[in-house]
Amino acid sequence: MCCVRGGATRLCRVMRYERGVRAEFQDEVPREAVVHLETNGERLATFLCSPTHLEALGIGYLVASGFLQARDELQSVHVLRSCDIIIDVHMASRLAQEAGDLHAARRTQDATPVPLKGGPGFHADELLAVMDRLLVSGEVFRRTGGTHFAAIVDPARGCQPVVFFEDIGRHNAIDKAVGGAFLGGHDLGRAGLAVSCRLSQEALGKAARAGLPLVVSRAGPTDEAIALAEQLGITLVGFARGGRMNMYTHAARVV
Repeated sequence: MCCVRGGATRLCRVMRYERGVRAEFQDEVPREAVVHLETNGERLATFLCSPTHLEALGIGYLVASGFLQARDELQSVHVLRSCDIIIDVHMASRLAQEAGDLHAARRTQDATPVPLKGGPGFHADELLAVMDRLLVSGEVFRRTGGTHFAAIVDPARGCQPVVFFEDIGRHNAIDKAVGGAFLGGHDLGRAGLAVSCRLSQEALGKAARAGLPLVVSRAGPTDEAIALAEQLGITLVGFARGGRMNMYTHAARVV
Protein backbone atom coordinates (compact mmCIF):
# COMPACT_ATOMS: atom_id res chain seq x y z
CA MET A 1 0.00 0.00 0.00
CA CYS A 2 1.48 3.36 -1.07
CA CYS A 3 0.68 6.93 -0.14
CA VAL A 4 1.76 10.08 -1.94
CA ARG A 5 4.71 12.06 -0.61
CA GLY A 6 5.35 15.02 -2.87
CA GLY A 7 5.39 14.99 -6.65
CA ALA A 8 8.36 12.74 -7.37
CA THR A 9 8.07 9.96 -4.76
CA ARG A 10 5.68 7.85 -2.72
CA LEU A 11 5.96 6.11 0.64
CA CYS A 12 5.39 2.37 0.59
CA ARG A 13 5.21 -0.25 3.33
CA VAL A 14 8.11 -2.68 3.06
CA MET A 15 8.96 -5.89 4.88
CA ARG A 16 12.72 -5.97 5.30
CA TYR A 17 14.70 -9.11 6.11
CA GLU A 18 18.10 -8.57 7.70
CA ARG A 19 20.20 -11.12 9.59
CA GLY A 20 17.28 -13.37 10.34
CA VAL A 21 14.95 -10.57 11.48
CA ARG A 22 11.88 -9.29 9.63
CA ALA A 23 10.70 -5.74 10.25
CA GLU A 24 8.06 -3.57 8.60
CA PHE A 25 8.86 0.03 7.76
CA GLN A 26 8.08 2.74 5.20
CA ASP A 27 10.36 3.20 2.22
CA GLU A 28 10.39 6.01 -0.30
CA VAL A 29 10.13 5.02 -3.97
CA PRO A 30 10.07 7.08 -7.17
CA ARG A 31 6.70 7.69 -8.81
CA GLU A 32 6.02 6.54 -12.35
CA ALA A 33 3.30 8.01 -14.55
CA VAL A 34 1.94 7.69 -18.07
CA VAL A 35 2.20 11.07 -19.79
CA HIS A 36 1.08 11.91 -23.33
CA LEU A 37 2.60 14.56 -25.61
CA GLU A 38 0.22 16.32 -28.00
CA THR A 39 1.22 18.86 -30.64
CA ASN A 40 -1.54 21.10 -31.95
CA GLY A 41 -4.14 18.64 -30.64
CA GLU A 42 -2.58 15.51 -32.19
CA ARG A 43 -1.00 12.84 -29.97
CA LEU A 44 2.67 12.43 -30.83
CA ALA A 45 4.26 10.35 -28.05
CA THR A 46 3.63 8.64 -24.72
CA PHE A 47 6.15 8.54 -21.89
CA LEU A 48 6.54 6.37 -18.80
CA CYS A 49 8.28 8.93 -16.64
CA SER A 50 8.63 10.79 -13.38
CA PRO A 51 5.63 13.16 -13.31
CA THR A 52 7.70 16.32 -12.70
CA HIS A 53 9.07 19.08 -14.98
CA LEU A 54 6.78 17.88 -17.77
CA GLU A 55 6.97 21.08 -19.85
CA ALA A 56 10.72 20.53 -20.12
CA LEU A 57 10.16 16.87 -21.02
CA GLY A 58 7.80 17.66 -23.88
CA ILE A 59 9.88 20.47 -25.33
CA GLY A 60 13.10 18.52 -24.92
CA TYR A 61 11.61 15.56 -26.77
CA LEU A 62 10.69 17.84 -29.68
CA VAL A 63 14.13 19.52 -29.73
CA ALA A 64 16.02 16.22 -29.39
CA SER A 65 13.90 14.72 -32.19
CA GLY A 66 14.76 17.60 -34.52
CA PHE A 67 11.29 19.18 -34.63
CA LEU A 68 12.01 22.40 -32.70
CA GLN A 69 15.09 24.47 -33.39
CA ALA A 70 14.19 28.06 -32.45
CA ARG A 71 12.09 29.65 -29.72
CA ASP A 72 9.90 31.50 -32.21
CA GLU A 73 8.70 28.14 -33.57
CA LEU A 74 7.12 27.40 -30.17
CA GLN A 75 3.78 29.07 -29.44
CA SER A 76 2.83 27.58 -26.04
CA VAL A 77 3.29 24.62 -23.72
CA HIS A 78 0.95 23.59 -20.88
CA VAL A 79 0.46 20.50 -18.74
CA LEU A 80 -3.18 19.36 -18.55
CA ARG A 81 -4.14 17.06 -15.65
CA SER A 82 -7.53 15.36 -15.76
CA CYS A 83 -8.02 11.63 -16.33
CA ASP A 84 -4.79 11.69 -18.35
CA ILE A 85 -1.68 13.81 -17.97
CA ILE A 86 -1.08 15.63 -21.25
CA ILE A 87 1.77 17.91 -22.30
CA ASP A 88 -0.08 20.25 -24.67
CA VAL A 89 2.30 21.96 -27.10
CA HIS A 90 1.33 24.40 -29.82
CA MET A 91 3.87 25.29 -32.46
CA ALA A 92 3.91 26.40 -36.08
CA SER A 93 1.39 24.25 -37.94
CA ARG A 94 3.93 23.08 -40.51
CA LEU A 95 6.30 21.85 -37.81
CA ALA A 96 3.52 20.06 -35.94
CA GLN A 97 2.44 18.30 -39.13
CA GLU A 98 6.01 17.26 -39.93
CA ALA A 99 6.44 15.90 -36.42
CA GLY A 100 3.24 13.90 -36.67
CA ASP A 101 4.11 12.55 -40.11
CA LEU A 102 7.59 11.47 -39.06
CA HIS A 103 6.40 9.81 -35.88
CA ALA A 104 3.57 7.99 -37.63
CA ALA A 105 6.06 6.66 -40.16
CA ARG A 106 8.36 5.54 -37.30
CA ARG A 107 11.20 7.60 -38.76
CA THR A 108 11.71 9.94 -35.82
CA GLN A 109 14.87 8.28 -34.52
CA ASP A 110 16.17 7.55 -38.04
CA ALA A 111 16.38 11.20 -39.08
CA THR A 112 20.11 11.71 -39.66
CA PRO A 113 21.51 14.71 -37.72
CA VAL A 114 23.97 17.05 -39.39
CA PRO A 115 27.59 16.39 -38.27
CA LEU A 116 28.80 18.98 -35.76
CA LYS A 117 31.91 21.06 -36.34
CA GLY A 118 33.88 23.31 -34.01
CA GLY A 119 32.32 24.13 -30.68
CA PRO A 120 33.86 25.17 -27.37
CA GLY A 121 36.67 23.50 -25.47
CA PHE A 122 35.97 21.72 -22.18
CA HIS A 123 38.56 21.66 -19.38
CA ALA A 124 39.21 18.07 -18.27
CA ASP A 125 39.48 18.82 -14.55
CA GLU A 126 36.31 20.95 -14.62
CA LEU A 127 34.38 18.13 -16.29
CA LEU A 128 35.55 15.65 -13.66
CA ALA A 129 34.74 18.01 -10.81
CA VAL A 130 31.22 18.73 -12.02
CA MET A 131 30.50 15.03 -12.54
CA ASP A 132 31.44 14.38 -8.91
CA ARG A 133 29.10 17.17 -7.76
CA LEU A 134 26.24 16.04 -9.97
CA LEU A 135 26.37 12.55 -8.49
CA VAL A 136 25.29 13.92 -5.10
CA SER A 137 22.91 16.55 -6.51
CA GLY A 138 20.05 14.18 -7.21
CA GLU A 139 17.67 14.53 -4.27
CA VAL A 140 15.28 11.85 -5.52
CA PHE A 141 18.15 9.43 -6.18
CA ARG A 142 19.51 9.98 -2.67
CA ARG A 143 16.10 9.17 -1.20
CA THR A 144 15.14 6.27 -3.48
CA GLY A 145 18.12 5.05 -5.55
CA GLY A 146 15.75 4.85 -8.51
CA THR A 147 16.48 7.72 -10.93
CA HIS A 148 18.92 8.85 -13.59
CA PHE A 149 20.22 12.43 -13.90
CA ALA A 150 20.98 14.65 -16.87
CA ALA A 151 22.42 18.17 -16.86
CA ILE A 152 23.47 20.78 -19.39
CA VAL A 153 26.89 22.16 -18.48
CA ASP A 154 28.44 25.41 -19.69
CA PRO A 155 32.21 25.37 -20.35
CA ALA A 156 32.25 29.19 -20.26
CA ARG A 157 31.24 28.94 -16.57
CA GLY A 158 33.70 26.28 -15.51
CA CYS A 159 31.37 23.50 -16.73
CA GLN A 160 28.79 24.47 -14.12
CA PRO A 161 25.31 23.03 -14.79
CA VAL A 162 22.72 25.47 -16.13
CA VAL A 163 19.92 22.89 -15.69
CA PHE A 164 19.70 19.58 -13.80
CA PHE A 165 16.88 17.02 -13.91
CA GLU A 166 16.13 13.52 -12.67
CA ASP A 167 13.79 10.90 -14.07
CA ILE A 168 13.14 7.18 -13.76
CA GLY A 169 14.00 6.91 -17.49
CA ARG A 170 17.42 7.92 -18.76
CA HIS A 171 16.08 9.21 -22.08
CA ASN A 172 13.39 11.18 -20.26
CA ALA A 173 16.10 12.79 -18.11
CA ILE A 174 17.99 13.80 -21.26
CA ASP A 175 14.85 15.26 -22.83
CA LYS A 176 14.12 17.23 -19.65
CA ALA A 177 17.64 18.68 -19.59
CA VAL A 178 17.49 19.64 -23.27
CA GLY A 179 14.01 21.13 -22.86
CA GLY A 180 14.89 23.03 -19.71
CA ALA A 181 17.93 24.58 -21.38
CA PHE A 182 15.95 25.41 -24.53
CA LEU A 183 13.17 27.10 -22.54
CA GLY A 184 15.81 28.98 -20.53
CA GLY A 185 17.37 30.41 -23.68
CA HIS A 186 20.71 28.61 -23.34
CA ASP A 187 22.80 27.95 -26.46
CA LEU A 188 22.99 24.15 -26.69
CA GLY A 189 25.65 24.42 -29.38
CA ARG A 190 28.00 25.95 -26.76
CA ALA A 191 27.23 23.45 -23.99
CA GLY A 192 27.66 19.80 -23.01
CA LEU A 193 25.36 17.04 -21.81
CA ALA A 194 26.32 15.30 -18.55
CA VAL A 195 24.48 12.11 -17.60
CA SER A 196 24.60 9.25 -15.13
CA CYS A 197 23.52 6.53 -17.55
CA ARG A 198 24.95 4.19 -20.14
CA LEU A 199 25.51 6.00 -23.45
CA SER A 200 23.47 4.40 -26.21
CA GLN A 201 23.04 5.17 -29.88
CA GLU A 202 19.64 6.70 -29.11
CA ALA A 203 21.10 9.01 -26.45
CA LEU A 204 23.78 10.18 -28.91
CA GLY A 205 21.13 10.84 -31.56
CA LYS A 206 19.23 13.05 -29.12
CA ALA A 207 22.39 15.01 -28.29
CA ALA A 208 23.23 15.46 -31.97
CA ARG A 209 19.77 16.69 -32.94
CA ALA A 210 19.90 19.15 -30.05
CA GLY A 211 23.27 20.41 -31.33
CA LEU A 212 25.29 19.40 -28.23
CA PRO A 213 29.00 18.97 -29.09
CA LEU A 214 29.97 16.90 -26.02
CA VAL A 215 28.36 14.11 -23.99
CA VAL A 216 29.93 12.91 -20.74
CA SER A 217 28.78 10.10 -18.46
CA ARG A 218 29.82 8.27 -15.32
CA ALA A 219 28.95 5.07 -17.21
CA GLY A 220 30.23 3.62 -20.47
CA PRO A 221 29.11 3.79 -24.12
CA THR A 222 28.00 1.10 -26.53
CA ASP A 223 29.95 0.41 -29.70
CA GLU A 224 27.16 1.91 -31.82
CA ALA A 225 27.19 5.07 -29.70
CA ILE A 226 30.93 5.42 -30.29
CA ALA A 227 30.51 4.94 -34.04
CA LEU A 228 27.69 7.50 -34.20
CA ALA A 229 29.62 10.04 -32.12
CA GLU A 230 32.63 9.68 -34.42
CA GLN A 231 30.44 10.15 -37.48
CA LEU A 232 28.56 13.15 -36.07
CA GLY A 233 31.52 15.06 -34.65
CA ILE A 234 30.50 14.65 -30.99
CA THR A 235 33.04 14.32 -28.21
CA LEU A 236 32.03 11.20 -26.27
CA VAL A 237 33.41 10.80 -22.73
CA GLY A 238 32.70 7.85 -20.47
CA PHE A 239 33.62 6.60 -17.00
CA ALA A 240 34.14 10.17 -15.77
CA ARG A 241 34.78 9.46 -12.11
CA GLY A 242 37.55 9.04 -9.59
CA GLY A 243 39.82 11.59 -11.27
CA ARG A 244 39.86 9.86 -14.67
CA MET A 245 37.77 9.52 -17.81
CA ASN A 246 37.86 7.84 -21.22
CA MET A 247 37.55 10.00 -24.34
CA TYR A 248 36.27 7.80 -27.15
CA THR A 249 35.83 10.32 -29.97
CA HIS A 250 36.98 13.84 -30.91
CA ALA A 251 39.17 14.18 -27.82
CA ALA A 252 40.60 17.52 -29.00
CA ARG A 253 37.61 19.34 -27.48
CA VAL A 254 38.76 18.31 -24.00
CA VAL A 255 41.77 20.41 -23.03
